[in-house]
Amino acid sequence: MFLQPETISIGKQEWMRTNLNTTSFRNGTPIFHAASDEEWEYASINQLPAYCYYENNQNLGLIFGNLYNYYAVINENGLAPANFIIPSALDWTCLALHYGGLLKAGSYLKSAECWDSYTSENSGIQELEQFNGYPGGLRYARGYFDLANSNGFWWTMTNYDPTSALGINLYDDDSMVLKRHYAKGNGFSVRCLKTTIPF
Repeated sequence: MFLQPETISIGKQEWMRTNLNTTSFRNGTPIFHAASDEEWEYASINQLPAYCYYENNQNLGLIFGNLYNYYAVINENGLAPANFIIPSALDWTCLALHYGGLLKAGSYLKSAECWDSYTSENSGIQELEQFNGYPGGLRYARGYFDLANSNGFWWTMTNYDPTSALGINLYDDDSMVLKRHYAKGNGFSVRCLKTTIPF
């Protein structure tokens, strides 16, 4: 029997408690596991959906979730599980507004573990409403990994231009939630939002 992912209600939204770690689309089609730098870059150049584990370490995947390129996020087979969606940039802004806006919300969205420095900037995570955002780093379009334990990156569904899309970035030493465009071939974490429209 299929079990729905655990969720947490924050304001009027209902988010998954953890980053996505699926290796197949909603319809069962496998996602290309691009382990090597060459495979990852090939997927980027050819706009193919792909996933990997940070530094190709499956144990890190159990902590951070998988990293996906934007082509996996928007694939017609559906990356999010049934009854969930990949959030838009506006959905992330609404989440941040619940915690005082984009300049403050990072303090409340970070996990209590794995960040390089645990400071007063992270004090908000003691609240019961715990988003639990891990610093899973990223994989650049050319295949190399960077910034785990100091930065967390999440894709939104929001396109920016033919080569980039909007993503979310949390910093180790800052309470800001940065929203900007990144290359679609990058590998970021994905956090899903429950939809009120069943499918």
